[in-house]
Amino acid sequence: MTRIQRVVHAFIYFGVVKRINFINGQLLPPTKMSRKLEARVLVCDPKNKILPDLIEILSNRFDKSKFVEVPQTKPEKNGVDYTLPNQINNHLGIGSTPLDKQIKNLTKYMLKFSKNPEQGGPFELGGVEYTVVADLETLVKKIREHSKPFAPPHYSLVAYDASTIKENRDAASYIAKVRMRDYFLPQIIIGKGISRQRDKQCTRAGALYSAFSKRELYIEMNNLFAKPRILSNATVVKNGGSADDFDNFVKYKKNISYLCETLTKILYEQKRKINRNRLRTIMTSGAGQRGNRAKNRMQKYIDNPRIQEQVPKRIGNALIENLEETQPFFYNKRTGKYMAKVLNSGAFYHINDQSAAKKILLMPTAPHYKAVRDGIPLQDSDTHTIALAEHFGAEKVVLIKRTDGIYDFDPYRGFPLELTLPESKLVNKLVMKRWQLHQRHNKRHEVVSVDDLLSGKFSREGTGAYGRADGSTGHLMEDSALRYFKNNCKHVKEILVVHIAPEEMYYQVWGNRYKHIITKEETTLDRKGWKGFLEKSIRDAVIRGKANSKIVREYSN
Repeated sequence: MTRIQRVVHAFIYFGVVKRINFINGQLLPPTKMSRKLEARVLVCDPKNKILPDLIEILSNRFDKSKFVEVPQTKPEKNGVDYTLPNQINNHLGIGSTPLDKQIKNLTKYMLKFSKNPEQGGPFELGGVEYTVVADLETLVKKIREHSKPFAPPHYSLVAYDASTIKENRDAASYIAKVRMRDYFLPQIIIGKGISRQRDKQCTRAGALYSAFSKRELYIEMNNLFAKPRILSNATVVKNGGSADDFDNFVKYKKNISYLCETLTKILYEQKRKINRNRLRTIMTSGAGQRGNRAKNRMQKYIDNPRIQEQVPKRIGNALIENLEETQPFFYNKRTGKYMAKVLNSGAFYHINDQSAAKKILLMPTAPHYKAVRDGIPLQDSDTHTIALAEHFGAEKVVLIKRTDGIYDFDPYRGFPLELTLPESKLVNKLVMKRWQLHQRHNKRHEVVSVDDLLSGKFSREGTGAYGRADGSTGHLMEDSALRYFKNNCKHVKEILVVHIAPEEMYYQVWGNRYKHIITKEETTLDRKGWKGFLEKSIRDAVIRGKANSKIVREYSN
């Protein structure tokens, strides 16, 4: 047994740490993890300056075992209350105990072990996996090893020692390379001594977080790895890819604007209620046509590694840009203000009951450490929506799609979705008759379980431009999102489906009377027309939890 092995076994024996499991080149006998890995941290720390504090803070965040308790600290002089829990105070130097020195000594041995190319590899402490590197080039290589198009993100955080950034003139370029391969990956610089110009360069490159002291590091870590916060009366609305397609292909319709106007009206009306009863709305969006262009280019130029590396960044930009395009529609004419705000996924810790009650929050993805922990790829926008709803305790998710429910097969089979037809009553009548012929055996279902959708009981094959099956599968909702809803959710109870353009599913009988193409139900429009019909559908789903179809984990008795 080597000296390092004896020291580590001694630490385990005396109870300094509960367990240490090296993922590669097993230092200890391989054991099964007693719980799921919570986070992966990549650390550039050649002088072992920041690793001990990171381990201590994150162990207190994710590990149930507590350190020695000492009296609480006092708030900052600037009025901001940074009072810390008792078990974390000793890492700030207050009431220092032998445990501090033990952890620092332990991390020195871990650092030597992780740098050994023959034995090296990440090690796991308290549910967090740490990978330590000595220079920026090796750090980027580690990112490249685990960065593949459409694969889940691997690292939850990248931490740099400030002295490394100070000594390397090209530090900003390395930070930019990390961001290119994982667009929403938080990067933090820990320590002092960086010039103002270098700090600006690194911030623009992607290192958006910094910590000059142990106190600041504690605050940043507990923000980036913030625990789930349950919002009162929360609902998550997703503007689906098919709804985005409708807005792109049907030039004379403004239904996306009507959707946002309705959500704005609901928020304004909620201000009269008691704070805890107000509706909190979070909205997400898919990558849409921008994401499709990135995917198509990747598949076309599969032999070009540079294009492959750019895919995560392009999809990340697509998610942000789609939400920024939607934001102008949330304008309240009564107050003259915009009632929505775009938040980066890294700013999720700012959300609370007060902020969510004031504005509709537009978010691209779930918290990044949740995506790493649960293995959610960036392009799986449905899964990110469900994970985001679960993080904030929302009981219902509303999907805005180009369908008004769940059917035995695609309700648009037989309808030329993406074709521009001539303005002719005869042509439109023939198209309608052909559509009705294809849909004569179709049926809409009010409540459907996840198992029924995953088992293939309902066909989720898509429809092409000419109304024929196009061979694509997984429509309505991704399989990964359905599995996440079934296996990982305690708060989310149901997923409701609302049509972005309900008028597409009806044909005129006489005057303002219309009949559904499949169910044959009739509806009479009021003076607001189809805009009013869409507003009622959204209100029913968001406020009352009612829709033509909903997905549940399992059928209730």
